[in-house]
Amino acid sequence: MLSITKSLAEEAGFRKLISSIEAGKCPAVISGLSEIHRAHVAAAIRAETMRPVAVICAGEDEAGRLARDIASLTMEQAHTVTSRELTFHDAEVVSRQTEQKRIATLSAMIEHRAPIVVMSVSGALQRTLSPDKLKDASLTVRTGTTYSMTELTDRLTLCGYSRSEQVEGQGQFAVRGGILDFFSPTHEEPVRCEFFGDEIDAIGFFDISTQRRTEPLGEAQIAPVAEALPSLYSGEGGEGAAGLAKELEEHHARLEQRKTTSPELLKNLTADIDRLLDHRSFTTADRYIELISPMATPLDYIQDEAIIIICDRSEYRSVRRVT
Repeated sequence: MLSITKSLAEEAGFRKLISSIEAGKCPAVISGLSEIHRAHVAAAIRAETMRPVAVICAGEDEAGRLARDIASLTMEQAHTVTSRELTFHDAEVVSRQTEQKRIATLSAMIEHRAPIVVMSVSGALQRTLSPDKLKDASLTVRTGTTYSMTELTDRLTLCGYSRSEQVEGQGQFAVRGGILDFFSPTHEEPVRCEFFGDEIDAIGFFDISTQRRTEPLGEAQIAPVAEALPSLYSGEGGEGAAGLAKELEEHHARLEQRKTTSPELLKNLTADIDRLLDHRSFTTADRYIELISPMATPLDYIQDEAIIIICDRSEYRSVRRVT
């Protein structure tokens, strides 16, 4: 424990706070703290209790600063969950950097690898994959295990990865003979799996610029690259993209019967159905996240034993819920 954190832990008022937490006498209110002192208190609570800590603050910039400050004070990684831009209009290319960072944090929370998480209010309330869907879609591959190349490439396609000649960014995979490369949101570098027959003989990170292995690994994780994936749909229409297309077709038929329905809406819906059935790029899947995944937010990923710290409740009144 850093000396600055230790000094706070010895204060009588802080000891009373820790006693209240351990006795289940919460919520407790602390007033008059500046931003850095909020980080100090969160770090000390983490150090004293060794329980997961989730901090919820008003803005995106504040979340980033708090995460950096808490990480410096605890010497542990502090993950963040901020909001992302939803894509409702057709676009050739969509940036998923923030979305994939959210997925990386949510995956770490599921696996209890995120002792400290800082969320903005909008990030915490924004709809995402349910924990069950994220678990079902993710796969950990290990050296010495047996997988067919087809099995893994099918899983990567299911999770929204695109196939390319060589991997140059997150969300891509490539196959060359007995070598499978992929770049998962849960890894900071792309991963190379080398096969001997159907057995994974070696796993390691590799450098994008040189395409050479840099560090051996015992295992690596394949995680979804987007929070709204038609391939993860399961509902009345069936499974996957075809099931979602069927449900949209039924919705289209109902809308056609209404005289007030906009022709432009019907046109867009038809175009989306065609993309799903033809397995083409579908950058506007956010339109249908409500159908793809049950109502879930990052708040559903917080562990039961976690200590939740809410900063400046009064500021949240101006923050709209994002769905």
